[in-house]
Amino acid sequence: MAGEMLGANPEDLRDLARQMNASAEKLESAAAGIHGRISSVRWGGPDAHDFRGNWASAFRPRLESASNLLRTTGKSLIEQAKAQEQTSSVDGGGGNPGTPGNPGKAADGERGSKDKNQYDWGSKTSTEGSWGEKGGLASAEAGASARAGADADADASAGVEGGEAKAEASAHAEIGAGAEAHAEGQALGGLVKGDAKAEAYAGARAAAETSASASLAEGLNAKAEASAMVGVEASAHAGGSVLGGFAGGNADASAAAGAAARGSAEAHLGLDGAKASVEGDAFAGAEARAAADVQVAGVSTGVEASAMAGVGVRAKLDAEVSMDKVGFEFKFGAALGLGATVGGHVEFSPKNIIKHINPFHW
Repeated sequence: MAGEMLGANPEDLRDLARQMNASAEKLESAAAGIHGRISSVRWGGPDAHDFRGNWASAFRPRLESASNLLRTTGKSLIEQAKAQEQTSSVDGGGGNPGTPGNPGKAADGERGSKDKNQYDWGSKTSTEGSWGEKGGLASAEAGASARAGADADADASAGVEGGEAKAEASAHAEIGAGAEAHAEGQALGGLVKGDAKAEAYAGARAAAETSASASLAEGLNAKAEASAMVGVEASAHAGGSVLGGFAGGNADASAAAGAAARGSAEAHLGLDGAKASVEGDAFAGAEARAAADVQVAGVSTGVEASAMAGVGVRAKLDAEVSMDKVGFEFKFGAALGLGATVGGHVEFSPKNIIKHINPFHW
């Protein structure tokens, strides 16, 4: 058709290239910051020596490779945008092409628009196997998968339905390598069961979600969440039971090294009052956790342990204003090796105050 552009929108490609370059700069900055922190932190012994060696020989080079890959991909996207403008225009037309397979049209019965973009590069592999027959004398299943590369996706939608206006958007980006393995088995017709799972990931990833709505009945509502991490993390789980669950146990362990940050905000404004909540935390260093529990004849017991080395900060703020309640609460904590948390709150009810002051006119 005249005026229709085939393929991708060149401006979208350039925008994605800019995001790639910005992400590469963030990776480089994070790697430099973590390297400086690892070099300056007071930590001795074999574990410290091994950790610094792994950082120098494996973790930091992977981050640098990821940054180089992002920049190389960004350059390729710029070239693709130039080629798109030269070859994909039909009858000299322009306009908004949307994305391949997704013209941005709203669903039937709904006024609005939807858009989705996705980028995936790298390789993935997986394998599954089984032995024996479930419910028989003995059986087992096992599988494993691995992936390496980069992927990113973004979704956005907006519209009006049932007298309510809504808008939502989300984005996710990841570059690195990960692996997962799992196994489960049983014996004696299910009298003995066991399962195990392990996961590992090295790289960088970030995610963000936001939503907003407005209506006469529900008022204005908005919510946003974002998280990011750079480093390595691993987890393992093992569990089992005997005599059809009469006794059993579980063990879990996890470890992470790098930097991570998370934040969220939520707000409401309506005829019933106003509320707001903000929360965030950030951590750089190494952390390990372990937990185990045992259950026999309905009685269970468990233990947990954790250790960390690094620097972190956490903050939370809640506020509410209505005739039933006016309140304010905050918490703040920080750690550099050792940590501390402070907090407080104030709240009262205007409705109850008025009732006590003038009980005959409320």
